[in-house]
Amino acid sequence: MKHNFILLFTIVLTTTFFSCTKEEDKVTPIHAKTPENLNVELIDQKAIFTWDIRSAESYTFQLAVDQEYTDVIFDQMDKKRTESPIEIDSTESDVSKGKVTFKNIPFNHRYHFRVRAEIIDTKTEKSTSTSDYSMVNFMIEDKTKPVIPTTKVSEEQISFASFNLDFPKGFDPNNELDIELEVSKEESFSSSMTFRYSSYYGANATNLEPNTEYYYRVIPSEINQNVRPSEALTLTTHSMPLIDMDKFSYRTTGGGPYYFTLEFEPQNPELIILATSHGNDLKAVSEVSIKQDFEINATISDTQKITIGDPPYGYFKTADALGSTLYGRAHLRVGNSIDGNYSTIISKKMPNAVGVIDGDVLEFDLENNGNERLLHFKNRGDSEVEITITLEKELEEGKENKIIFDNDLGNQFSIKVDGREYKSSQNNFSITLYKNGQTIRMDDLIQSVSFKITDGNDRLNLYHFGLGIRS
Repeated sequence: MKHNFILLFTIVLTTTFFSCTKEEDKVTPIHAKTPENLNVELIDQKAIFTWDIRSAESYTFQLAVDQEYTDVIFDQMDKKRTESPIEIDSTESDVSKGKVTFKNIPFNHRYHFRVRAEIIDTKTEKSTSTSDYSMVNFMIEDKTKPVIPTTKVSEEQISFASFNLDFPKGFDPNNELDIELEVSKEESFSSSMTFRYSSYYGANATNLEPNTEYYYRVIPSEINQNVRPSEALTLTTHSMPLIDMDKFSYRTTGGGPYYFTLEFEPQNPELIILATSHGNDLKAVSEVSIKQDFEINATISDTQKITIGDPPYGYFKTADALGSTLYGRAHLRVGNSIDGNYSTIISKKMPNAVGVIDGDVLEFDLENNGNERLLHFKNRGDSEVEITITLEKELEEGKENKIIFDNDLGNQFSIKVDGREYKSSQNNFSITLYKNGQTIRMDDLIQSVSFKITDGNDRLNLYHFGLGIRS
C-alpha cells in the first residue's frame, strides 16, 4: 500500500512539471505599437504634447527644427542643444503618462516633434521592440507683429495636381528666402508641406491630390522672423483629366514594323500643360494586352514622364501579338501614389505581318496559287501594292524549304506599286518557307531590301520587311 502511494505522487509531480513547461512555451512576446492620438496644444509660448499610452511601454521623443530630424534640439529629456532657449517644463511633463511640455518657444519658427514606444526587458534593461514614430509639427505665431498680406490664388493657376501663388504685396521677389508657401489638407496645418519661392514665378505647390480641398498660407522662413503667417485661404484642385484613346498606329522608325504607338489625347490638355509647367512629377501610364481584362501576365505596361511640350503616348513591341486582338488603355499619374482612371478601352486586330515602304506602313493578305505566293498589301494611302513570290520547285510537306533569290535561280521575288513592277536586286537574298499550316516565316528581320524597276533604272527600297503569317 505504501509503495503504491509513492508511485502515484511521482506521477502527479511529473505531470505538473510538464504542464508548467508547456504553459511557459505559450508566452507571446510583446511588440511596441506606434503611439496613437498624438496631439499638440499651443498656449502662449508653450507646446503641450499628449498621446495615448499602453502598459509595459516606455517612450522616447525628439524635437527638431527640420522634418528630416537632422537638426535636433531635444533627444529625450536629458539631451538638449546648449544654445536653444527651449526648455522642458518638468512640472507639467510626465513621459510615462504620455505628456511632454516645452516652454520658451520662439515665435514664428516651425518645429517638428515625434515620439515612439519601446519595450524594455526588466532583466537586461535593453530594448526588445521599438515602434514607428508618431509625428506632428507646430509653430507659435507672434500676433503682435505685422502679418504677411493675404495672396489669393487665381483660378487660372490651379491644375489637378498643383497651383501657383504670386509674391505677397510688399515682398521683394529677388529674395526667395523671405517667405514660404505652406499647404495642408487640415485647417490646423498640423500636417503640412512647404514650398520655396522663386524670384521668377512665385511658389508652386506640386504633386497634390486631384479634386481635393487644400488650405494654404504664406509663412516666414527661418531667416525672416519679423512677420507672422498670412490668413489661411482654401482652394480645390481640379479633377484629373482622362485620356481619350484614339487608335493604334505603327511606328515606322526606331524599331521597325514590330513596334507601334498607342496614340491618345488627354481631356483638358490645358490642365496638363499647367501641371507640367508647375513642375509636377506627372506620368502617362499606358497598357496594351491580348486580354480584355488586362491580366498581368498578358499585359505590357509603359510609364512615360510628361515634360513641357511632350504629348503622352505609349510605345510597345508587338511581335508576340501578331494575329491577335489587342486592347489598349491609359491614364495619368502624379508622383508615386495617385492613380488616375483608365480611359475607354480600344481594340485592334493586329495583321499577320507588316512592311514599310518609303515611310508608309503596310499590312497584307495572303493568296496561294500553286507555287506562287501573292501578298496583297494594304496601306493608308491609295496606292495598290503587291508582292509576288514565285518558286521554281514545290515545297516539300513538313520540311523547311530554304529559298534563294538571285540571278541564277528561277525563284522570283518582285513588288508592284501602282502597276509598276520592281524585282529584287539584292543577291543571295533568302527566306525560309514552311508549307505545313500555310505558314511562311522569315528567320531574321531584313532591314533593307532593294528592288529595281523592270523598265528603267528607278529603285525602290522595302525597309524593315518581315513575314509572320500564322495558320
